[in-house]
Amino acid sequence: MTDPAAPGARLRFGMEGATRFLSSRAAPILFGCLTALEVAFLWGTISPVATIHDEAAYLFQAKVFATGRWTAPAPPLPEFFEQFHVLVTPVFAGKYPPGHSLLLVPGIWLGASGLMPCVLAGIAGGLLYLLARRFANPWAALLTWLIWTTSPGNLRYLPSYLSQSTTVALWLLGWWALAQWLQGKGARWLMLLCSAAAWGALTRPFTFVGYAAASGFVVVREIAKRRAWGELARALVPAAAILGILPLWNARTTGDVRLTPYVLYLKTYFPAQGLGFGLPADRQPKRALPRDMILYDWEFLAVHEAYTLASVPKQLLLRVLGILGNSWDDWRWPLSFFFFLGLRERPREGLFALATGALLLISHIPFAHPWGWSLYYFELQGPFAFVTALGLWAAISSVAVRPRQERRITAGAVTSQAALGTALLVLIAAGPLCLDVERYHRKHSATMAYHAHFRDLVASIPEARAIVFVRYGASHDINQSLIANEPDLERAKAWIVYDRGPDNMRLLRAAPDRAPYLYDESTARLTRLQTAT
Repeated sequence: MTDPAAPGARLRFGMEGATRFLSSRAAPILFGCLTALEVAFLWGTISPVATIHDEAAYLFQAKVFATGRWTAPAPPLPEFFEQFHVLVTPVFAGKYPPGHSLLLVPGIWLGASGLMPCVLAGIAGGLLYLLARRFANPWAALLTWLIWTTSPGNLRYLPSYLSQSTTVALWLLGWWALAQWLQGKGARWLMLLCSAAAWGALTRPFTFVGYAAASGFVVVREIAKRRAWGELARALVPAAAILGILPLWNARTTGDVRLTPYVLYLKTYFPAQGLGFGLPADRQPKRALPRDMILYDWEFLAVHEAYTLASVPKQLLLRVLGILGNSWDDWRWPLSFFFFLGLRERPREGLFALATGALLLISHIPFAHPWGWSLYYFELQGPFAFVTALGLWAAISSVAVRPRQERRITAGAVTSQAALGTALLVLIAAGPLCLDVERYHRKHSATMAYHAHFRDLVASIPEARAIVFVRYGASHDINQSLIANEPDLERAKAWIVYDRGPDNMRLLRAAPDRAPYLYDESTARLTRLQTAT
């Protein structure tokens, strides 16, 4: 009989206690909360500045929704208010589908605009842990969560207003619902799967084409086996209601239920950036663009011109490399070995997730984009982390088991030796991973400093109503726009607009009660103007 006081027995009991905790209901909640806190730490604030065009557009539309409206009134003299990915006429509205911006609204109401991305990241982190634990074991789930939360892609993109924080949470929520339904837990889970897929389509339609196809194949096969077509019909009702928001959004924004704001924006500003290969015949913007938008258009013209049918195989390979970089960049490349080791375990659920990811990659073939911008495939980070964790677990288990035990154990089996080996690995990796989190925190702070400095200057304006004309320098980064306004221009303290030289007088005459200021990017100074520039 083993002595409970013996060091080996104490260690075994300790590992068993850790396994019990990792198997408890509290564990996924803890890891979800830790994920949300990590994102808040990376950002450095719960109300961060939007640093790139897309973020500012999503945040703008969320503020519009927060007022209970679909769109805001068009600004006076719209050419001064041009903003990337935002329509300024005939209405003031973002171009993107409304799913993500609608979910940002609670944070706007609470005065913490970054709250919902943190919450969504937390939901995704908890769900990823739950899924990995369900299809492997608690220690493999811990490894999955650790690899995912500290991957370069997550450290870079999760702290943002980008819509991927919504889609990754919906992606994982739908998979959990699918697993529950397949296990016979009730029709409500099928309804949740369909609703998650529908809201995903309301957020990023092309992202959920492959997801819906893969999940739909599994669902239809099971429904046919059960002869439960009525159950599927009922599950599609809330999904149809969610998708019904899209034509309503189109009608309220463009005036045509068939014309999306996204398509209208491309036709108006960047006709060459639509779907397809090579450059279209008509690539002339319908509006006169400011200089930074012209440079942005030129940059993407080169990308679209080079993206031909013949270049697709090479581009797909480069995109895959970009996806892998998001998972194993920097010093993490040795993890790729464990990914392929995990594939040898033939994890059914992991292979299904990777197959869904392959459909995600295929669905984006009509899109021309720089191959390094692999944010479009962000949802793949979870499956990659899971398969990599399985490979790590298999390696640890094969080393840790006693000689008289079976050398190859299943992914679901847990021994105290393998648990101890995993715990030691986590402790050893904790230092470098924490340093990485701190490094990305500094990166985010440095990126936001440019915008925060400008916003602080604007906030220091003593007048209650002002116009700030922004004059960009010769070396201006076209991906870092300062032109971003509140949807309620009448109540806004400051209008942030383009400096158009002598033409500024037109806007000053349209708003004589607003004090004029000039922000010169080259000197980073804000100056009170006495007369029009």
